[in-house]
Amino acid sequence: MKKIFRPRYSRTRSNRVRLALLGLAIAFGPAPSSANDTIRIGLLPDSAMHWELDVIRHNKLDAKHGIHIGVVPQTSVQTARSALASGAVDIISGDWFWVSRQRAAGRYYTLVPFLTAASAAMASPDSTVASLSAMKALDISHVDGALAPQWLLLKAQHQSIHKSHAAPVTLRTSRDADVHLVDWRTATRLEVEGYRRISATDTIASDLGAEGRMPETGYVFHEEWPRGNRRAAIGFVRASREAKRILKSSDDEWARIRPLMNAADDRVFALLKERFRNGIPGRTISDELADAEDIHILLGPLAAEHDVNLGAAISPGTFWRGHPDNP
Repeated sequence: MKKIFRPRYSRTRSNRVRLALLGLAIAFGPAPSSANDTIRIGLLPDSAMHWELDVIRHNKLDAKHGIHIGVVPQTSVQTARSALASGAVDIISGDWFWVSRQRAAGRYYTLVPFLTAASAAMASPDSTVASLSAMKALDISHVDGALAPQWLLLKAQHQSIHKSHAAPVTLRTSRDADVHLVDWRTATRLEVEGYRRISATDTIASDLGAEGRMPETGYVFHEEWPRGNRRAAIGFVRASREAKRILKSSDDEWARIRPLMNAADDRVFALLKERFRNGIPGRTISDELADAEDIHILLGPLAAEHDVNLGAAISPGTFWRGHPDNP
């Protein structure tokens, strides 16, 4: 019988996640309503952004850069987006593709890259699929629907592989598939369990024309927020970058934040650390934007198959250019 992937969240692990998130929220403290430089960040329990925020707090980078961070726990991607839309939080996690779509619809969010660590298509240990060209069905139940950029990138590469065939194979979605498109943290854990990495979105983007590793996730906020909170916005980005420099070089810091990572297995811990470090953005915003524009042109026709018109180009303002350190 085909092995069907389901996330292995035990009740014990789920409780550990809640406790770790609660501890982080308590550590940062509630957001003082009178402090102009307080930043309310709405995050899911399993977001890697929690690791970086804890590094900011522990190393007092928030005080150094004149900000106060308040973590506001969210239960789902949709509740986080609703919280941002209503003004209940200032920042959430998101991707440039979603931000561009929102801007096209009149919701003027913008993004600062967080990490380029790539989602991946993982084949179960008993799967006979050995390459992307052999894939016919895929489980995308754990990404943000059929319009997720990860899914569209995979579909674009699949079509590219089969474009010269007389009868191209149509990649379809199925919850019973033996290949699963998952985020980079889940992919790392599955790899340790014996799953095989069939394809990753960073290499797909490169194959389709991107010149570097594109940001998979970023800090998303409304463009009006930094206009009224410029000191806080600039301070937050600088604290974020400094925290990444610490994580890039300090093994001791990784050992300290390990309880936040749900990485009891040493192999999982080592791979998560390696993938995070490799995913730290190192390019200019101009370079990120140039790649996003090229990829956007390729993904537009695929989105149209889902009755979504992305427009001819990425929406202006998708990447935040208001930071003085952003070339």
